[in-house]
Amino acid sequence: MAIVINGSGTVTGLSVGGLPDGTVDTDTLANTTVTAAKVAADVATQAELDAKTDATKLPLAGGTMTGQLNLNSHLDMGDNHYIAIGAGDDFQIYHDGTHSYIKNTHSSGSTRFNQKYFEVNNAAGTESMLSAYENSGVTLRYDNVSKFLTTNDGVQINGNIEIGTHPFAITGEGGSDRLTIQENTGNVWIDGNCSAASFTDRTPYPETLQIAYDVINSHKKLPDGQYKANDESKQLDHSQLHEYVSLTTPSTLWTENDNLPEGVSVGDIKKEEEKSRNMSGVISCLVEVIKDLSAKVKALEEA
Repeated sequence: MAIVINGSGTVTGLSVGGLPDGTVDTDTLANTTVTAAKVAADVATQAELDAKTDATKLPLAGGTMTGQLNLNSHLDMGDNHYIAIGAGDDFQIYHDGTHSYIKNTHSSGSTRFNQKYFEVNNAAGTESMLSAYENSGVTLRYDNVSKFLTTNDGVQINGNIEIGTHPFAITGEGGSDRLTIQENTGNVWIDGNCSAASFTDRTPYPETLQIAYDVINSHKKLPDGQYKANDESKQLDHSQLHEYVSLTTPSTLWTENDNLPEGVSVGDIKKEEEKSRNMSGVISCLVEVIKDLSAKVKALEEA
C-alpha cells in the first residue's frame, strides 16, 4: 500500500500496528511533515501573487484605457480613446467614430516617416494613390493611373493642367510673373522677348499677288447692329474672309469629352463652330500688297 502525505500533513496508507522497527526514520518523517506544511504555505503565497498580478493588469473597461487587450490578436479601443506616446502625450492615434487620426500635438515637432519606401493605398488595398521611393521619385495617381511624377530632371505630368479661379503663372527668381495665363479670358502674357529661333517657321505666303490683294480686300467689319465696340471678337466679319486666311474651329471639337474640362460632359455646353483668322497669312499678304503699291508709287514718281 502506498503511503500518502497530503497538504495538511496527514499521513495515510499505514497498516494497523504500524511498520516494523527501523522502516521509517523519525527524522525523515518529521522532515516530510514539514515539507507538506510548506507546500500548503506555498499554495497560499501563490494565491497572493495571483491577486497582485490581477491588480496590475490593464482593466477591461474604465481607467485610462477603454478597450480590451488580446495579445494573440489586437488592441480594441473605444471611440475618442487614443493611444498616447511621449512624455506629454505628444503623439496620438485614435478614431472618433467617423474619422481616423494620427495626431502630433507637439508645439514645434514634426511627424516623420523614415523608411525606404512609402505608399498610400485605397481602403481595400487594391490601388496605389501615392508612392515615394528612396533615392528615386514620388508618384501621385488618379484612379491608380500615374498623373504627376518627380524625376531626376524635374517633374513629369501625364494629363492636362487645369487653371482654377486664379491665373496660372510661372514666376522668376526675382518674384515677377514671367508667363501668365488668365483663367477668365485665356489671355497669355509673356514678360520678355519670345525668340523666333525657338519656333519652326510655318508662315504661309501667297502664291500670287492677286491672292494677296483678295485677302486684304476680304477684310470687312461687321454690319451695324452686329458690330460691338467693346468686344474685339465681334468687330471683324469672319464670314467674308478669303479662304486663304480663314480658319474654322469645328463644333465637334467642343462635343468630345477629351476636349472638355474635368466634370463637364457632352450635353452640358452648346458650342458652335468658331471662325478665326490666320494672322501670319494676313501679314504675308500685306507684305506683297505693300511691295506692289510701293513699286507703283515709285513708278508714278519717276514718270
